Amino acid sequence: MGGCCGCGGSGKEVFKPRRERWCTDVLCLILFILGMGMLFGLTFIAINKDPSLLDDLRYPPDSYGNNCGKPNSAAKDMPKVIFPRLDKDLEEQMAYLVAQQYWKFSPTKYCAPVCPDGFDLSNPVLYGGADYPGGNTSVAGVYYAYVTTEVIQRCFPMDTTTTYDSTELCAVPSCSDSSLNASLDGSVHCYKVAAQPAATNVWRICAGHESASLCERQRTACELQVDMSSQETFTPAAQTEESDKYTKLYASYVKLYVGMVEGMMVDKGFWSIIIFGLIVPIVMSFVWALFLRFFAGPTIVLLLILMLIFLVAVNILLAAKAGWLDDAADASKQFDVLFNRTDDLLASATQETETLYAFAAVISIVFTALYVLFIVVYRRCITRMIAILKECTKVFSDMFYIVVWPLGGFIFQAVFFFFGLFGLYFHFYVWQKEELWVQAVIMLSHVFGVLWFIQTCRATTWASMSAAIAYWFVTVNAPKPDGKKSRCPKAGIGVLADALLTIMLKHLGSMAFGAAIIAFVQLCQVVMHLIDQLTKDQQKNNKLIKLAIMCAHCCLACLKKTVEFISYYGFVFVAMEGDSFCVACKNTFVFILKYPAQTFVNKIVQKLLSLLIGLSTPVGCAMACFFYLDSQAEYTAEYEPLYASLAVLLIAFIVMDCELIVFNVAIDTIYLCAFKDMDENDPPAFMSNDLRAGFGLDKAKDEASGGSRSASTAYNKVAPEKSGGYAAP
Repeated sequence: MGGCCGCGGSGKEVFKPRRERWCTDVLCLILFILGMGMLFGLTFIAINKDPSLLDDLRYPPDSYGNNCGKPNSAAKDMPKVIFPRLDKDLEEQMAYLVAQQYWKFSPTKYCAPVCPDGFDLSNPVLYGGADYPGGNTSVAGVYYAYVTTEVIQRCFPMDTTTTYDSTELCAVPSCSDSSLNASLDGSVHCYKVAAQPAATNVWRICAGHESASLCERQRTACELQVDMSSQETFTPAAQTEESDKYTKLYASYVKLYVGMVEGMMVDKGFWSIIIFGLIVPIVMSFVWALFLRFFAGPTIVLLLILMLIFLVAVNILLAAKAGWLDDAADASKQFDVLFNRTDDLLASATQETETLYAFAAVISIVFTALYVLFIVVYRRCITRMIAILKECTKVFSDMFYIVVWPLGGFIFQAVFFFFGLFGLYFHFYVWQKEELWVQAVIMLSHVFGVLWFIQTCRATTWASMSAAIAYWFVTVNAPKPDGKKSRCPKAGIGVLADALLTIMLKHLGSMAFGAAIIAFVQLCQVVMHLIDQLTKDQQKNNKLIKLAIMCAHCCLACLKKTVEFISYYGFVFVAMEGDSFCVACKNTFVFILKYPAQTFVNKIVQKLLSLLIGLSTPVGCAMACFFYLDSQAEYTAEYEPLYASLAVLLIAFIVMDCELIVFNVAIDTIYLCAFKDMDENDPPAFMSNDLRAGFGLDKAKDEASGGSRSASTAYNKVAPEKSGGYAAP
């Protein structure tokens, strides 16, 4: 059971039950546990090193060492934070904002009992001053002149303080109508409107001394009622026009943010986000599975054709930029109406870059030719991929709980991601007095630990689904002795839970091993992005440095894709056969070298399906949400439907990304199971009749002849025992 490449071995079965498996990569599991212990330990040490940082999260700090609202402190009765000189701070620190160094912007902050809601001349409120808690620090007193809104105990300015006085006026009938005045007990008096002195017919409704019943009679008698609002603005004399401009710009962003949040939190907005962002994408997963069950062939063919059209369009664009289509462009000027919109797009590049575009065009044309040749030569692989895709859609009916299975893993990853940010916050501040290399080691160790856990969680989710699908392949979906198969939908929660238990008990070390490699490459990318940000000025002055940074980004991205490709195929082998991670990766290399064309076709189709399903569904959900909310007059009167629709787009994209994991793991697992079955059993023992037909094999009628093992015998060997599940001992 020892080391990272230690135990496990490849058997002759397509799927190995848990009772026949060994624990794999135990050393890696021990290292993972130690790594997580170190991650939590360092975070705990950082929190205890400066507990005041925890207070800063719970109680907002001011600029004078107080935590606003903290119990048993001088500021316990002032739980809010205001920004009394935000205009000056914005003006003085604008250089940080222009340079996008937002973390360096530090506005002046005071504690306050409540968020200011206006400026009252009769009772002006002084913030700060000599009595403000701050030790020996002299805090300037400020009379705050902005209406604010509260966001997480922070009072953000919305606008210069204004007072609105609404007056009800009536223009018809005229105030000079004696009969009107008599019917209203002589309460009608002409009202002078300062903005329109020529209007001598206006009278005021409910001037202030009338009873409620008389006010209602006045409104009933009025044929043309007008509401007049007056506004007063109070601006401190010390505030300049320039500083006021910055504050009002900031206030406009706050208004936008508050409007966005409120629009998403009200009932219509909230439930629209839940329905269109969460429920509809999950339902659409089953709709896509049903659609592909019947139209997988036409869909894949159409996607491949669209891919070819895209490549041809790229060829034309590059050729035009290379100057190869100049003659055609000159000829097109005779049809200005048709071609005037494409002149700029197809115009040739400058002489300095034409050679580069020509080189890119040659590569693109060669790639397109190879793509066409590959599709024609390996059309049989496309047919097999269609059969595999149809087969994987059966998983959605036989284990429909698998649709929400990746969402559980995503929640664990999201929670740990926020824990990582929480720990990063403490590490950033508490180790500032240490040497730079110590800070770098601690920060990078923390980031690596978070990435390692997230990738391990993702690998475990992937492998558990793969194990459940492999078990389904050799039992539920395999040809039965009587030739019958139930078509009733099944939950499959027991199979999924048992598969997760198998991975956790037997192969968590293998998951941690593969996840560590992926996390290390991701850490390298993080470091490279940091180097990129720190060398922006040098890159502007030295093109060679910029080129080196770009090449490093490209190489790391390619390395990450390669490592993930090998690792996730390796996780499937671990789930199927119980191998250690090293053995699984070796099997992956052998398998890819044996079936390169089929593997390449599968990945192309998976990427195209991801684009089709992963983009069209979120966009469709967002558009449906927008049109629904836009049709609700009460909602549009207060809020903008666009922001709730953008929230739906983001949430639906995340949900569909989780659902695409199901499609991808099902395709990879069924692909490996089917080809392993064909390699080890002649004829195949576990492939369903539909899959055999799609692969061009005979149906499984009677395979006991010729000395081969029958499908029924193979099925019975791995069928669940009375104790339940494929993991029965």
